[in-house]
Amino acid sequence: MSEPVDTLAMTADVIDRSGFLPGPHTAPPAMLAVGLSRRSRTRGQHDAAVAVLARSLRAGEWKRSRLWSELVTLIRTPADVQPILQLWWESPAECHSSVPVLRSVARAACIAGQQDLGRALLRKAIIEPHKQHPGTGSLDNIKGRLRRASPQAAEPGRFAEDAARALGELHAALAATDARLFLIGGTLLGHVRDGGFISWDKDIDLGVVAWEAEGPTLEQACARHGAFSVRRLDLNSDRLRGNHANGTMIDVFPHHRREDGRVYHDGAATRWVNDPFELTETTFAGVPVWQPADAEAYLAESYGPRWREPDPEFDARFDKPNVEVIDQPYLDSLKYFGLLDALIKHNEAKQQRFARMLRELGEGRWVERVIA
Repeated sequence: MSEPVDTLAMTADVIDRSGFLPGPHTAPPAMLAVGLSRRSRTRGQHDAAVAVLARSLRAGEWKRSRLWSELVTLIRTPADVQPILQLWWESPAECHSSVPVLRSVARAACIAGQQDLGRALLRKAIIEPHKQHPGTGSLDNIKGRLRRASPQAAEPGRFAEDAARALGELHAALAATDARLFLIGGTLLGHVRDGGFISWDKDIDLGVVAWEAEGPTLEQACARHGAFSVRRLDLNSDRLRGNHANGTMIDVFPHHRREDGRVYHDGAATRWVNDPFELTETTFAGVPVWQPADAEAYLAESYGPRWREPDPEFDARFDKPNVEVIDQPYLDSLKYFGLLDALIKHNEAKQQRFARMLRELGEGRWVERVIA
C-alpha cells in the first residue's frame, strides 16, 4: 500500500526545511517525489513540480501509478500534455499494458481535447487484462485484475472523519476571504436527507459565488494554510479540486449568473443550471457553512422529485434533470472511463449501463468481448 498523503507532505516538508533538497539531477523515490512536487506547486514552481516527477519515472519508477496521476494534476494548458505522452512512449513495455498508467495517460489526452487518443488508451486499458487471460472465466479475470489495480476502499466511517477535518481546515483557510462556501450536490443531499455524508460519498461538493471569490484568491489562501494542494480540475471550466493532506478531495464549483438570471456551475463536459437562490447559514460535520435557503427546492431541481430516495447508481453527468452538455466529445469519452471504473469496482449495474452507452457510440465488437 502507498503511504498516507499527509506522511508524504510531512516528509517533503522536513527535507525542505532542513535544506537537504534533492538537486536538479537527483531522482527521489516515487512517494517522496510526489511530496516534493506538491511543495513546488504550492509555491508556484510548476516546472520544478513536473521535473521531479519525470526524474523519478526515468530513474526506474515507471510503474508507480501515483507519479503518472500526479503529472496529470499539473496540466494547465493542452501543451502540458505532450511531455506526459513522451514519457509514456519512453516507458517500458509493461507500462503500456498497466491499467492505472493507461488510465492516467488517457485522462491527460482527454483533458487536452485529444479524445481519439484518450479513447484508444481506454480501450486498451479495458481489453488488455482480458486479452492476457482469454478463455473460460476471462470476464472474472479482467474484473479481478482491475480490482487489484484499484486503490483500497476506505475503512467504514473513515471518510466522514477525514472529510470533517478537511472541511474544517478549508473553512479556516478561507476565513480571511469573502468566499461563502455552500453545500451542493451529494454533500447537500446527504446533509438534508441523511443528516451527514452519504454512505458512498468519496468527496465533498461545495459551491462559491464566483463574483465573491475568484479562483486565484482561493488557491492562494489554501497555499498559505499549508494543508491543501489546490488546482484547476479542467481546462474548460473553473472548477477547483482541493486535496487535503489526509487524502480527502474537495471539489469547489464557482457559480455564475447567466443573462436570463439563472445560476450555473460547470464540470468537465456538463453544466448544471438552477433558478436563482439565496444562501443561509448552517452547520455540517461540525463546521459552519452555507446552503441554498430553500434546499429542498434546489435538490428537487437538481435530482428530480424523487430526490429523497437513495440511488447509489445516480450519475450527475447523465442523470440530473438540470444538466446541459457543454462538450459532447469529452462527455462521450467519460463513458469509456465509466466502463473502466465500473469494472474496477465490480459494479455490475454500471458495467451494463456504460456498455450500452458505448454500443450506442458504435463500440459493439470489443465491448461484447468483456461485457456479455
